[in-house]
Amino acid sequence: MSKRTQVARTVFVASLILASTTSIRAAQIDAFWSGGLGNWNNSLNWSGSVIPNNGVDTYNVFIDNGDAGVSDVTLD
Repeated sequence: MSKRTQVARTVFVASLILASTTSIRAAQIDAFWSGGLGNWNNSLNWSGSVIPNNGVDTYNVFIDNGDAGVSDVTLD
């Protein structure tokens, strides 16, 4: 095996190791319903105005968050 082939193989293996150890991790985010009636896809009904739709990030959703009132959330 030539020196050039050995170097290319070493670089390739090193890049595979680096790629396998540096993955993008999804965030776990808490989302709180503002309370009352409303549509799930209306950002104004959520804390931080972020609609909790799982994708790259995963959301822990809290509706009523221990409040005595009942919230009717409409899914669309």
